[in-house]
Amino acid sequence: MTNGSRTVLSRDLQHNETVIDTFLKDCPGFTKHRIRLQKREAVLFFIEALINKDFIQRDILGYLLSQDGPVLNDLQRYDQIPVAVITRLDHFDQVSDAILDGQAVLIADGINRAFSFKVSDKPQRNIQEPQVEKDIRGPHNGFVERLDTNISLILSSFKNPAVKMRRYEVGLRSKTSVAVLYMEGLTNPKLLDEFDRRIKQVKTDSVLSPSYLEELISGHTWTVFPLLYSTERTDKAIACLLEGRLVILIDGFPQSLSAPSTFVMAFQTADDYSIRAIPASFVRILRFGALLISLFLPALYVAIITFHYETIPLSLLVPLAETRSKVPVPPVVEALFMELIFEIIREASIRLPSTVGQTIGVVGGLVLGQAAVSAGIVSNVMVIVVAMTGMASFIIQNQEVALAIRLVRFPIIFLAAGFGIVGIGVGGAILLSHLISLDSLGIPFMTPLFPFSPRDFRDALIIAPAVLRSSRPKMARPLQYRRKKG
Repeated sequence: MTNGSRTVLSRDLQHNETVIDTFLKDCPGFTKHRIRLQKREAVLFFIEALINKDFIQRDILGYLLSQDGPVLNDLQRYDQIPVAVITRLDHFDQVSDAILDGQAVLIADGINRAFSFKVSDKPQRNIQEPQVEKDIRGPHNGFVERLDTNISLILSSFKNPAVKMRRYEVGLRSKTSVAVLYMEGLTNPKLLDEFDRRIKQVKTDSVLSPSYLEELISGHTWTVFPLLYSTERTDKAIACLLEGRLVILIDGFPQSLSAPSTFVMAFQTADDYSIRAIPASFVRILRFGALLISLFLPALYVAIITFHYETIPLSLLVPLAETRSKVPVPPVVEALFMELIFEIIREASIRLPSTVGQTIGVVGGLVLGQAAVSAGIVSNVMVIVVAMTGMASFIIQNQEVALAIRLVRFPIIFLAAGFGIVGIGVGGAILLSHLISLDSLGIPFMTPLFPFSPRDFRDALIIAPAVLRSSRPKMARPLQYRRKKG
């Protein structure tokens, strides 16, 4: 038997047992339990490490063995067994998938079907506060690795019967469970159909991470920007549902993906909606300013030092020229050297344990920066520029977008070294053109800026007061634009 076989079960119990044994041979914890039901031989298959033994003994075996008459009538009256989820199986691949999913499967002699009982007890960690997306005033519970637990976290916080779900199985070998949640009557059916079409076209052995699935269904391979944003927070996932978006949960990963996503969503945090609109708008504008600093400040330094000395005031030009006279390398080499050093320190601090990583990051930056200046490799101003650039990139909470900005920074530095301010302008135009060309499930990635939407702009660069946020963003094309009471 091969994986994916649609061979139907036989009435011969020995044949069924042989086929299942062949397929699951040497699987860790694979166990069989023989029982006798009304003079009929039966076998219960399960993987010991994935099931709850109390459920097996009390709810399945205890009930079946306590009945005197034809308790199941050839296993047709399976609804009498006191287990929450019971599924009829007709093919061997269904049987193997159920066993590997942590279910117990019962097969009886003379019957060409099986029944699976959901008695799984997979290990999981406790619900904790998200490590990256921290919030001061909002809820502190985040997603975990179990799909069912993540679904329950959303449903327990958002009690609405309009929340619907579709399940998929992705990966020919991993058979990863994927759940898509949406709001019936609010989410555009065309959006749901587009996602359904794309995920069914995914042909891969396994799904290794949410970003892996995002890349497979986004339709844009050669881009550094994520087109489906991930979040660890349940409240942000619920907010996406209320805007008519899709929330994608993947078994084994403590994040959700939102679809469609736009560029401005990377600068929106849960804290923005926990405080008043005016200070929240100030903080959000500060994030967009940090984006410009992180993207263009090193390139601007290289362009001014290389081509545009006349733009520097004389009082600043003299000490700057004295500092630069001690540096033996061109400004572009100086900038690239310091940027690479900063990236190495950043990666080292992330990979080390948290108690050591923060110390290494701070001390390493100070020591290496001072040593580079003392050795005459870089100037004092360059250290300040790189430090401001690095701090600005930390303000961007979405790590994938922050990484994309860090990567795009390097070609812009090269353009600035070759063509000055003109090169920065050309690099910015190319970047903007690339962003405009992207889409997320058919929705323009730069919405509401390109195409411009005045109504959605109120929740893009700024945040309008709550009394003015009476409509949902149009970017997801929801069926109801107005936020209704009740």
